[in-house]
Amino acid sequence: MLLAAAAACALAVAAGPLSAQQLDQTTWRTRLGESRPLEPSEIDQLLDATRLAAGGRAFHLTAERGSFASDIVVERDGHVHYIRSQFASGEAFTEFTGRIARYCDGTVASGEMVFEYRRTEAGWVVEARPSSPADLLRPVFDMLVGLKPLVDAGVTSDGGRALTAAWNLNARGRSPGGGGARAASTFVLADPTVSGVETLVIDPLSLLPARWEFTFSSAISPAEPVTASYRFAFDPTLVLAPPVTSAPVPACADRSRSLSPR
Repeated sequence: MLLAAAAACALAVAAGPLSAQQLDQTTWRTRLGESRPLEPSEIDQLLDATRLAAGGRAFHLTAERGSFASDIVVERDGHVHYIRSQFASGEAFTEFTGRIARYCDGTVASGEMVFEYRRTEAGWVVEARPSSPADLLRPVFDMLVGLKPLVDAGVTSDGGRALTAAWNLNARGRSPGGGGARAASTFVLADPTVSGVETLVIDPLSLLPARWEFTFSSAISPAEPVTASYRFAFDPTLVLAPPVTSAPVPACADRSRSLSPR
């Protein structure tokens, strides 16, 4: 049986890179513990596996510093579906529908249709808007979806595997890391005075995202980089669904009304 397994493994290597579905958790656990850098194709496969592992499973995302916390569900492709957040002004629930956003005049908007629920003294109210690059936690999920050029940063001190993406560093210097073409470009922020590196850490045991960090500096304080860190805590008892409300859910986005994403 050992010879058969070895032969099967040899055939798989000869056939080329395995898909995320073919690579089981034992294989990933071994690979993610190695110091050898992940190849670009392996980074793609790892993200596929992480999205599949996280898809449909609710989790708490909490800041290590400060009071920020949200409950979230992502789809199996990594796109965010639900976000429930508490603010000083009340509670909000955001539903990303995955459907094309349209304004009420019939024109197509950029992005997908998003429903924003907000609790008021009179109950829940709901408005529709197109998604925006400024949406809450957009940087985290753009990284999970794979919209940014990622570089393997190796094994972390707590045993995770880190993937990094540079923000605006091309404006200040050469992008760090290997990865060939993936490291040649950086993800550009709207504010060119801020530059840094964001990191997504994957747990090798579960293949779930464990934390996201952003280490950055600005033109105001370039010598004092700041790190913002958020942790994923998956909770099988957590259930998210849009609030029950008597208010009608809009069929289109009202162009005349401005609803700032939180």
